[in-house]
Amino acid sequence: MKCETCTANMAECPGHFGHLELAKPMFHIGFMKTVLSIMRCVCFNCSKILADEEDHKFKQALKIKNPKNRLKKILDACKNKSKCEGGDDIDVQGQDTEEPVKKSRGGCGAQQPKLTIEGMKMIAEYKAQRKKNDDQEQLPEPVERKQTLTAERVLSVLKRISDEDCQLLGFYPKYARPDWMILQVLPIPPPPVRPSVMMDTSSRSEDDLTHQLAMIIRHNENLRKQERGGAPAHIISEFAQLLQFHVATYFDNELPGQPRATQRSGRPIKSICSRLKAKEGRIRGVPWSIALNLTYPETVTPYNIERLKELVEYGPHPPPGKTGAKYIIRDDGQRLDLRYLKKSSDHHLELGYKALSSIFSSFTLVIFSFV
Repeated sequence: MKCETCTANMAECPGHFGHLELAKPMFHIGFMKTVLSIMRCVCFNCSKILADEEDHKFKQALKIKNPKNRLKKILDACKNKSKCEGGDDIDVQGQDTEEPVKKSRGGCGAQQPKLTIEGMKMIAEYKAQRKKNDDQEQLPEPVERKQTLTAERVLSVLKRISDEDCQLLGFYPKYARPDWMILQVLPIPPPPVRPSVMMDTSSRSEDDLTHQLAMIIRHNENLRKQERGGAPAHIISEFAQLLQFHVATYFDNELPGQPRATQRSGRPIKSICSRLKAKEGRIRGVPWSIALNLTYPETVTPYNIERLKELVEYGPHPPPGKTGAKYIIRDDGQRLDLRYLKKSSDHHLELGYKALSSIFSSFTLVIFSFV
């Protein structure tokens, strides 16, 4: 058989992704905290950034070039806002001056809830409002005061964020928007990612990811049937929560405070997250910035002297894409710090010396291992 996408045979085809259209939008468990940060920065009603343009914190945040750090600073400027400002402001000119009296940001003036995450749910809680006539608290109904936000409701807020506000929040709208962090379509990896195993001549054991994808497809279809059948809202909500559980555990089956998705035998399934991280994972390593600070001593031999000379020449501040050495230890034990050695003659290496170079430069350590 030949693949209909690339016309290669089964041995040569790398596999091609499919997709599943979800009956309802779902939270991506990996983006929950980022989504929460964005939701705290924008109005729950009109999706405009809550911070006042004249606020010192907001002005300082706009000067930050790093998008991730800028989002943190804007969040710091918005987190204590309980109302979307600008609802009653009008850009008018004074009678005796041409300068505007008030500057409108286009806000709606709506009260803002306090947003938190509980497990796989996002909770919006409104504070009690005081009446204008007296000091008695006007408490809203308990149901209205604390609401569970569905991914669909959060998606509607994120979709309304303008491209200009997206850029202020650290996103590049052409390639990444906040609403893209809510799952509407689930990617399905091809069989080479989740190959089945032949137990004997008659039985076949499926991969954990295949098992979990089958559960997601089943519960997604159940949710779709309940919606088509006109089921009550609380029934649809229960089916949606069940689908959300299986989508979340497909990505990460070690969520704190959450039950584990298991096979029929009771064994927890191995999620995508557990396949990538930890000792048995696909990728093991350290960040480049950390690796440049970690050194490993290599004794100078006839086989590596040329390579170590090059590393010593680069020194502790190597050019981009290169690594260098930090110290030279002579055979008498004297340690030379290359940061303070200016003369090229001090960089001399002899057999028996030791060069403390970055672990990325050393052939004796394996930083990345692929299973």
